[in-house]
Amino acid sequence: MGTMGDFDLLPEDCFAHVISFTSPRHACILSLLSSSFRSAADSDAIWERFLPSDYASLLSRAVQPVEYASKKELYLRLCDHPLQIDGGKLSFGLEKSTGAKCFMITACKMNMSDFQRESCSSIILQVPTHKYLVALIADRAGLIKLGPK
Repeated sequence: MGTMGDFDLLPEDCFAHVISFTSPRHACILSLLSSSFRSAADSDAIWERFLPSDYASLLSRAVQPVEYASKKELYLRLCDHPLQIDGGKLSFGLEKSTGAKCFMITACKMNMSDFQRESCSSIILQVPTHKYLVALIADRAGLIKLGPK
C-alpha cells in the first residue's frame, strides 16, 4: 500500500490538471493533501481559471488600484473585500466557494423614474435569497425599506 508521500512522485502538471476541474473551495482542500497538491493548488495558472474571464477589465475600472502578489490572493481579496468600480457606483466581488460574480448597485445608480408617475405609490424590487424572499420598497419620498415580501 502506498502512502500520501507517493503523490510527490507525480509531475506537478498532473495535480494542476486535476485541480483545474474542481472549485476554488476544493482546490484549497486538496492543497492540504501533500506538498505537490499545495504547490499546484497555489499556482497562478489554477487561480486564473477560477477568476472571471473579464477580471482584468473589471480591475481596470476600480476606483483604487488593486495590488496582489498572486492570482489566489486576488481571488480571495475579491471574495472578502468587494471592489468599488465605475466611480463607486458599482461594487464587484466574487462568491467564495464558486467564484460567481457578484455586482452590487448603489441607490444613486438605480432608475427611479417611476416615482414621477401619479399612480405609482411604491416600487418593489424583489431580491431572492437562499431562504427568504426579500423586498426593497422605495416610496415617493425616496425612502427605501427592507422587509419580508
